[in-house]
Amino acid sequence: MKLTHVILLTVLLVSALEAPCQSKKDRRKNKIRSCTESYSETKSGKTTTYKVSYEEFDKSGRTILKIDYKPDGSIDKKESAKYDSYGNKIEETLQDMDKDKYSHKVSKYNVHKDKTEEVEFDISGNVLRKTTYLYSSGGNKVLETVSDASGNQLEKSIYLYNSHNLKSEKQLYDKSNNLDNSKKWDYIFF
Repeated sequence: MKLTHVILLTVLLVSALEAPCQSKKDRRKNKIRSCTESYSETKSGKTTTYKVSYEEFDKSGRTILKIDYKPDGSIDKKESAKYDSYGNKIEETLQDMDKDKYSHKVSKYNVHKDKTEEVEFDISGNVLRKTTYLYSSGGNKVLETVSDASGNQLEKSIYLYNSHNLKSEKQLYDKSNNLDNSKKWDYIFF
């Protein structure tokens, strides 16, 4: 097999493994509750099949559970999510078995569906960090503050907007409230 064919086959395989089984719209329309993805490979006349992933969906087609598997059948990653009646993600959990990584986040929203708080917990349920968001009366995020479990500020971001109500600058401050860096956006209009 030519090298270009091997590369093309590899790209197609990786793309296929990363693609979701159906779009959210199609999952909702067809009332899909779950989807299991399997992979089969034939070598020397012997076919081997293994489960690649498993996903569960709510009635709106949103993913509420996703498990990725290794070829030996063990779990590689596990993600879950919960949503409120407005479609806001209020809870998410991620477990990466290879990297021994665990993340559990709980979010709160205001009446305008803007995220106002996100708290991250460790595997024992202890608070790791808390992020709070503040919005202007026009609905623009103007302040984001990250603090540790004791409430000590780790970083703060201030957002500025231009006369068109477009984000024009983000200023990032460190835990001592010193400006660490900033990012600016300039727009050219027709």
